Amino acid sequence: MFFFREDTKLDVIVTALFGFVGVIIVLGPSIFKFGNAYLLFALFSAMTLAIYLILTKKMGEKYPPNQMLFVDSIIGVCLISVCVIVFTGVGANSAFHNLAMQDWLYLLAAGLIGSCSALLVIAAMKRAPASLIAPLGYIEILSTFAIGVLIFNEDIYALSIIGYLFILASSWRCGWSASKSET
Repeated sequence: MFFFREDTKLDVIVTALFGFVGVIIVLGPSIFKFGNAYLLFALFSAMTLAIYLILTKKMGEKYPPNQMLFVDSIIGVCLISVCVIVFTGVGANSAFHNLAMQDWLYLLAAGLIGSCSALLVIAAMKRAPASLIAPLGYIEILSTFAIGVLIFNEDIYALSIIGYLFILASSWRCGWSASKSET
């Protein structure tokens, strides 16, 4: 955007806000069920991800994706290790003390999938504008919805479907706008 000299057009910003409205619609019923405290974590996550994407775009101009992923991973392991120790403790009181082998395998799979995802984001940011890549993050919401319904038998709400349609329309429009501006 302005600080990072990212070329973002007004229609892309409006379209991204349209997608954000879809996210708010999707969250609608659950906001009152679970309280609002968890939304602060999600909001902070979204803001830090946006900063990460822009920084990744800028760093990708100088460094190869595998080198960036390696440094990201080292820094991530160090920071998360400190958080785990501070919030869960060490030794017998640790959250990791009594994990079953299956849980360790799930954690390993999550780490591998997360690393592959980060590498793909780094590679994509090297080749495309951040304003095109970032809105595709909305697809994460749709994937979570599909997995929740198909695997975990979560309920489907009509209002949520409307929100998901907003999100899909926003993602499509951002992609269309970015591809149109490159031609």
